[in-house]
This record gives sequence, C-alpha cells and structure tokens, in this order.
Amino acid sequence: MFPGPGAHSAGSLGPLVSGSAELRGMLERIDRIAAEYGWEPVSDLLLRADEAHAGEVKQRPEHYWLAFYSTSLVLAAMLRSADVAADVLVGHSSGEVAALVAADALTADAGARVLCERIRAVNDTALPTGAMIAVEAAARRVEHMCAAVGDVSLAVAVDNGPRQVVVSGRSYAVHRLQRLAEALMVRATVLEAPGAFHNPMFGGAAHRFAEATAGIEVRAPLGRVYSPQLGRYVRSAGDVRELLAGLLVLPVAFRQALLHLYDDGVTDFVECGAGQLLTGLVAANLPATAQAVPLLSDGAQALSVPDVLARLVGRQQRPRDAVSAVSRAPLTAPRFAVAGEVPPAERDPSDRPAAAPALTELTRPGTV
Repeated sequence: MFPGPGAHSAGSLGPLVSGSAELRGMLERIDRIAAEYGWEPVSDLLLRADEAHAGEVKQRPEHYWLAFYSTSLVLAAMLRSADVAADVLVGHSSGEVAALVAADALTADAGARVLCERIRAVNDTALPTGAMIAVEAAARRVEHMCAAVGDVSLAVAVDNGPRQVVVSGRSYAVHRLQRLAEALMVRATVLEAPGAFHNPMFGGAAHRFAEATAGIEVRAPLGRVYSPQLGRYVRSAGDVRELLAGLLVLPVAFRQALLHLYDDGVTDFVECGAGQLLTGLVAANLPATAQAVPLLSDGAQALSVPDVLARLVGRQQRPRDAVSAVSRAPLTAPRFAVAGEVPPAERDPSDRPAAAPALTELTRPGTV
C-alpha cells in the first residue's frame, strides 16, 4: 500500500539510503525535477537526522508533494532488494503514482514530474479557494449532509471507512458543512490540504494537467495494480493514462478497494510509507484475519526496517494457498523503475495475471 502526502518523516531515509548510490541517485534526480518547478530539494528534509525542517513540511510544496513519494520509492526498493514481492499494489490518492512507479508503469523521474505538473495545473487555473474536511460518519450520511448544505461544489472526495469520509469543495461551503456537522453532533475536522482535491470543480485544471503530461511515457504495469480512483485493476497503458487524467477529479474509494482486495484473497497488507495511516484503515475496514504491517512507523524506526523485512520474508514461506499481499508472485522486472531510466524490454500484456485509524489521523495531510 502506497500512502499519499504526509507519509514521510524528517531524517527517516538517512539510515536507509546511506549505503546505496542507486537510491541516492534517485533522490538527486527528484531534487533536480523539483528545481525545474521552482521547488527546493526534498532530500534535505528526508536525509537529515534532525527535525530542523519539520515545521516547514506543511508549507513547502516539495515537502508536501514529493517527500511521501520519495519515501515510498525507497521503501519499495528495499522490499525488492529483500526479495519481498507482492501480488497486487494499491495506492491512496497521490500514492497511486508511487504504485505505478513500483509496477514499472512509470519511471521514478516521470512519477515526480506527474506530481509537479499536477500542482502546476492547479496553480495555473483560476479557481475559488477550496478546502477539505474529514467527517466521522458513513458516506451515505455525509452525502445527505452535503445535500442539506445545498452547495454544488461539495463532493465526497475520499471514502476511507465506515466512519472516515473526506469532503472537498469551496471553502465557504466546507465551513458551512462543518457547522452543520457540529449541530448534528458529528465530528468534523477541516484538513490542511491546500485545495479541494478529488472534486469535479478541478475539471479545467485536469484538462491542463492531461495536456502537460501527454508526452510522458506510460507502460502497462508489470503485475497487478488496483486503483481506488478507477475502481478496478490497471492493466494497460491506456488504463494508466486514464488514471493520470483523473488524479485531480476522481474520488478515492479506498474502503471499497480494501474490501475488493480482501474478497480477492489478499490478507496481508504492507504500508510503504512513514506512519500507519493505511495500516489503521485496514484494521477499520477488514476482519481480524487481515494483517497490516507498517514498514516505517516513524523516523525513529528507520533502523528497524531490515528486521521488518526479515519478518515479511518469513511470512512469504507460508503455503501458497494462503494468498496474500506478501507472496512469491513477482512485483516487477528484475530492476524496477527507481534503478534508472532505461525502459524495460517489450512485454506481452496477455502474460499478466487476471483479476482474481482514528479520525485524528485524517487531519494529517495524507488525503490528497
């Protein structure tokens, strides 16, 4: 599982990449791409052992939009190096870009450029000020609350669980929804997300974004990727292009994605990010037979990642009839995208397998 913004920790990658020229090179390339968009390097935040930059995380765009992505790619590379493979990859919101990179549908450089172009498209489009709010109620009830507010900009942006729904819309409408929730004694918290993401009001920005990314090479994923925004498996290059085109406007049906994967036989879920947001969502949505493992609980736990990987390798040795997200099934080609920019050999799409936390956590910037 690949989380979205907020799933990083200052200094957490230092111990993990210190001995890898390959991973350092990947971070350097991401820094160079950030510079093309007028952003500062993100690796400074992730590699330093202190928390000196922690207060800037929510303000600086490179931290918000590239730190979670860089963290996920480093952790995915470590899974690959430890021979821990996955039956299926799934991303949450912007984390779907990291999932596509891990599946070799995009290179690491292309994924970083996609995230940067996404925000450039938003900034270049004249839109009313927007906001996002987490509401502790079921999606159907939240939809009725939005209808009661009576503003067409309000839309369910993220369905995380039975009582974890995020709504986006114009700022004034979001605050009206918050007052209604208070009157109904429903807990609701305005998020720190910089805009009303996953909302049809971003249609113009989505068009600009699609034009800006039309020249970025995409490929059919190697292995299975499930998209909560498309609501299905991503099988072809066309599916990848469709997902990218919808990153700004499609809602994130993560609750439904977890239920679908569990029904498909997935029982083990590994979170490739700093923190336990998605780990908590597994516990909130699925029976106790579903196990969730965070690779990096926080920055202080970086040195324990090899031990976590060793335990995952041990879990792989279970009988093959216990289908899980941690299994012997191949994830990608022998060297996946973070290793460099050399395209993989041509592949036959027919060879791919067929489809077979508390609300307080939502106040972190991990929903867009």
